[in-house]
Amino acid sequence: MDLKKLIVGTPIGNLAYAARDVWHYLSVPKEQADMLTNDQLAAHYVTRICLPHKIFVDVGAHIGSVSSEVLRNCPTARLIAIEAIPAKAEHLRRKFPSAEVHNCAVSEQEGEVSFYVCDEHSAFSSLSAETKGGRAITIRSARLDEIVKTDVDVVKIDVEGAELGVLMGADELLKSCRPTIMFESGPSDCLGYTKKAMFELFAGRCYELFVPNRLPHKGAPLTLESFIDAHCYPFRSLNYFAVAAERVPEIRAQASRFPFSRW
Repeated sequence: MDLKKLIVGTPIGNLAYAARDVWHYLSVPKEQADMLTNDQLAAHYVTRICLPHKIFVDVGAHIGSVSSEVLRNCPTARLIAIEAIPAKAEHLRRKFPSAEVHNCAVSEQEGEVSFYVCDEHSAFSSLSAETKGGRAITIRSARLDEIVKTDVDVVKIDVEGAELGVLMGADELLKSCRPTIMFESGPSDCLGYTKKAMFELFAGRCYELFVPNRLPHKGAPLTLESFIDAHCYPFRSLNYFAVAAERVPEIRAQASRFPFSRW
């Protein structure tokens, strides 16, 4: 992990991550190839579509791989990185001195919460007490509405099953800024949050959901049925885009400027 921290955002790191993507694609069962491509596309688009001088919010910033790509591809973007694990938050402050870094969990509530750190695979750490190998620590929980209020253009959320809680604490942000959101959504429900509740939250705020390979192209957004079906094996994707309905033409045009090549 220390080596990964050091090389993120460097030429060596970029080469290593590209090699990893090739290896993953060659080694996964062919029935999972669509899922892998969509997950690579999600990272490709989300790190390139932030408008100049607007804010990119990285919720669950981990070691900074997404944040690094955002600052490389959108150099005038303002970065807000949020990370629950104290040591990783301190690493982010050192790595991105111009960024605003918050060491906290993000959910629909404020106050102290238990957070479960998976020392063996820290990317799997979460708010869930069912985290495999999790070591409980007490940290602050904040609502996204309290952290940032204006100028947000893109939000990436990867918090191991607690994504809906982040969104429930960002109601004012969704109303005022209408940011594009890329969020992880795995096959299992977690913390009492369901796929149906996620879909209904976005629908109630006039957002449309897309699988990453649909973002730059024509085609209808996901329905509740197709969103739920995408989580059935073989999974269609583990990451999705939520786009404000009135911004869909704009975001599709923006994404289409960045054609994707797997290698």
